[in-house]
Amino acid sequence: MVFDAPVLRFMAARTGAGEVRIIGPMFNPAHYGFAFRKGSSLRKRVDSTLLLLRQDGGYDQLNEEYFGKK
Repeated sequence: MVFDAPVLRFMAARTGAGEVRIIGPMFNPAHYGFAFRKGSSLRKRVDSTLLLLRQDGGYDQLNEEYFGKK
C-alpha cells in the first residue's frame, strides 16, 4: 500500500501493531505546516512551542508515542 507516511506509521504503531509494518524507503517526502491568518498572535506562540519541543526532546517523544520507532 502506498499512502501518507504519518498515517501509515500511526496505523502500524497503533491499530495494526504486530500485524502491519512499514517497509522500504519513503519515496516522496513532504512536510506539514500550520497556516495562520496574517498578523495572528498564534504564530509566534506556536513557533516558540515547536522550537522548545525540538530542543528539549519533546518532539521526539511525541513522535515515538504516536508513530512508533522509525
